[in-house]
This record gives sequence, C-alpha cells and structure tokens, in this order.
Amino acid sequence: MTTIAYKDGIIACDSQCTKANLKKYDFNKIKKIKGIIFVFYGEVPYFDELAQIFFGNLKPQRWHKEVGAVVINKGVKEICTFVVSEYKTGLIEEWDIKSHYSVGSGSELAIGAMDAGATAIEAVKIATERDIYSGGKVRFRKLW
Repeated sequence: MTTIAYKDGIIACDSQCTKANLKKYDFNKIKKIKGIIFVFYGEVPYFDELAQIFFGNLKPQRWHKEVGAVVINKGVKEICTFVVSEYKTGLIEEWDIKSHYSVGSGSELAIGAMDAGATAIEAVKIATERDIYSGGKVRFRKLW
C-alpha cells in the first residue's frame, strides 16, 4: 500500500507504486489540487477520481477498490484522512497536528520510529526497510 507519516509540520511518504506484479520506485504520491495537498494511498488509477469526489465534483460509486488520501488544508492547519471504498466514502479521521500520525501498510513501523524520536522522513525510511508494500525514495513536504 504505502507509508505516510506526519510529525512536527512535515508530511512524508514513500514512492513505491505497485501494479499487478510490477513495482515502480519513483512515483510522486503528493499532489496539490485547488490549494489542497493530497498524499494518496491505495490504487493509483483512482487518485484523480478521489480528489474529484472530495471536492464534490463526482459522485462516489461502489468500487471494489480502495483509494484514500491524507488531505491537508494549510490555510486552517487541518489534516484528515479521506477514503473511497466499497464499504465507506468520506472522512475517516481528523488528525491533531500537535501529535504524530501515520497511515498505510507501514504505519505501525513509522509510529514506533517516531515514538523513539525519528522525524517523519526518518520514520518512512525505516518503514520502507521492513514493509514489503512501501519502498523507494522518501518524498516530503514542509507544511508549517
């Protein structure tokens, strides 16, 4: 899937993209659309559709896929997790920006690393060394 981590105003993620039996290690999962920053996870072909659903420009459909994003509104310092799947569409969780968070297949590894003092960037790097669904270059963005 992926590993996305947040700590101290930095959001970081891996760059591995898996399709069928192939891996690509340099995929940019961070996109800014209409002033909102999305850090995507799940099935790559549906990233743009998720953003359209988030903005209300597209009605969600019952999918047998799962795609989500950590959504950042820098203007009001808000972070949340938004998902579209066959089970649920919408906001899952709002994040407390004073704490640290992680989502994705390597999230437990990243949380443990940040609990031990790692930055968000270091935590994603650590997770990519153990989680088979995360890998490649670590990308990040300073939020505030």
